[in-house]
Amino acid sequence: MSNDMPRHRRTNHALRTTMGAVTMLVIVALAAAIAIVRPMPSLADAARGRSLTASRTVSRLQLQSYCPASMSLPDAQSYGDDEFRASTGDLSSTTRTASFGAFYQTTLTGLDGKQRTSLSAATGEGTIATTTDDNAGSSLAQTRLLRSDDGSGTVTTRAVKATSGDLAGVSATTCTATALTHTFLLPQTTTGVSQRLVVANPSSKPTSVDVVIRGTKQSGPLSLATSGTLTVDAQGETQMDLSAAAGGQDGLYVTVTSRTSAVGAAVLVVAMDGLTVKGSDYAEPVPAAEKSGTMAGVAAGDEVRAIVYAPQSGTVSFSWLTTAGLVKARAEATDQRVGSDRVTRIDLGKAPKNTVGVVYTADVGMSVALQTVRSGRDGQSDFALIGAAASSASSAITLPDGFSGQMMIVNASDKDAKGVITGYDAKGGAAGRRDITIKAGSAASLPTRDIAADAVAFTVDAQDNVQGDAQDDSALAWGMIVTSGDVDKAGLAGFSHLSPQALTAQTMQVRSSPDPSIVR
Repeated sequence: MSNDMPRHRRTNHALRTTMGAVTMLVIVALAAAIAIVRPMPSLADAARGRSLTASRTVSRLQLQSYCPASMSLPDAQSYGDDEFRASTGDLSSTTRTASFGAFYQTTLTGLDGKQRTSLSAATGEGTIATTTDDNAGSSLAQTRLLRSDDGSGTVTTRAVKATSGDLAGVSATTCTATALTHTFLLPQTTTGVSQRLVVANPSSKPTSVDVVIRGTKQSGPLSLATSGTLTVDAQGETQMDLSAAAGGQDGLYVTVTSRTSAVGAAVLVVAMDGLTVKGSDYAEPVPAAEKSGTMAGVAAGDEVRAIVYAPQSGTVSFSWLTTAGLVKARAEATDQRVGSDRVTRIDLGKAPKNTVGVVYTADVGMSVALQTVRSGRDGQSDFALIGAAASSASSAITLPDGFSGQMMIVNASDKDAKGVITGYDAKGGAAGRRDITIKAGSAASLPTRDIAADAVAFTVDAQDNVQGDAQDDSALAWGMIVTSGDVDKAGLAGFSHLSPQALTAQTMQVRSSPDPSIVR
C-alpha cells in the first residue's frame, strides 16, 4: 500500500492551513486596532456618564408639612413679683387640617409619629374632609394621595389667641412643607424683641443644620455671637435664639440648610416694650427672590414696614393695591436704593382707604416681606408678618375654630381675571360658592361669612380671564387676615395672616447615570 496522501486530502489540508494563518492575522490586526484606536463616544459604555444617563418625571404622592407648637414666651421662669412676672395668660391654640381631591388619608401626628387625629376620603377621590386638633405641641400633617393632579392636596393651619398675659393678641401660621433649605425675612432684633428659630427633624436619623444670617448693618453674612450650627435629634426639635445671635439689627435674612434630611422650620417672634405687649406672630419661609411680587393681606390704617433682601444692589418701588386700583406709596418708598447682600427696612407708612395688598417692582431679584402693625388700648399692639403671595390655579386655606377670616384677593396683572371661591363646612361638604371678577391692577376684600356662615375651609380656583385669553396663573393671589372676637371684645389689637397652600400637581425630576466605581 502506498504511503502517499491522496491528492484531494492534500488540497484540503493546505486550505485549512492557509485559512488558519489568515484568521490569526485578522485577530492580531483587530487586537492592535483596539489598542490604538479610540472608540466613538456614542459606542463606548457610559462614556463619561452621558450616553446612559436617564431622566424621568415622577409624581409626588406623599406630602408632609410641619406645624410649630403654640406660641410661647422666650423666658417663662417664675420669679420676681407677680405684677412683673412673664405670663402666657389665657392662651389657647387650635389646628385644623383639610384635604382635597384625590387623597387617600391624612394623619396629624407628633414628631414622634404618634397619631393624634386623622381623616380619610369617603369615596377615594373628589372629596374634602377636615379635622381639628387642640393639642398645643408641634405636629406633622402627612397625606397620601391617590394621584397627583390639580385640586388635590392638604392645607393645615395653626391659630393662637389670648386676651391676657404677655402674648395677648392673635398669632397664626400655615404649616409649611419640610425641605432641605428654608429662608426667612424677619423684623428687628432690638431691645424687647425675641426671635426664636425652631427646627424640627421628622426623620429617623439626626441631622446637622447650618444657619447663616444677614442683617442691616453690613453686607454679607454676620459673625454670630452664638454657634451657627445646630444638631437636631431624630424625631426631635431644637431652637436658636436669633436675637442673641444677631442683636441690634433692623431686619434679618436667615438661611437654614440641613445637611442630610428634610426639616421643618419656623420662627416665633415676640415683642415687648417694658411691660407693654407689642405683639407676637409666626414667621413662615419666604419664596425665592423676584423682580416683582404682591403681598395680599393689608387693610386700611395698618402701619406697614417692608423688609427687603437683595443679593445684589438695586432699586425697588412700592404701591398700595386697593379695590380702586394702584396707589403709589409715600415718596420714601419709591425708587428706594437697596444695598448688595444685605437687608433694608423701608417704612411705607399707613395703608390708605380700601387697601388690600402691597405691590413691589425692582430692577433686580429681591425677597420682600411686610410687617403690619395695629394698636389696641393702653399702648398694646399686635403685628402680622406677610410674605410674597404665590399664585396658583387652585389653592386653599383652613380657618381654625374660634377665629374669623377676611379674604384678601389681588390681581396685579394687566388683564382682568376671574375665579371661584368655594367654602366647605367642618364635615367637608360644600357650604357656599361665589364667582369673583377682579379688574387689572385691583383687589377685593370679603369676610369668610359672606361665602358661608359655617365654612371652615376655602379654595380659590382661577378661571379663564375675562377677555377670553388663556388664564395667567400669576393673575390672582390671595391671603387671609385672621382675627378673634374674644380679643376684639377685650379692646385689644389682635390679628395675623395666613398664606394659601397650592393644590396643584407636584412632580420631581429623577436622574440616574452609571457609576462603574460601585462595581469592584
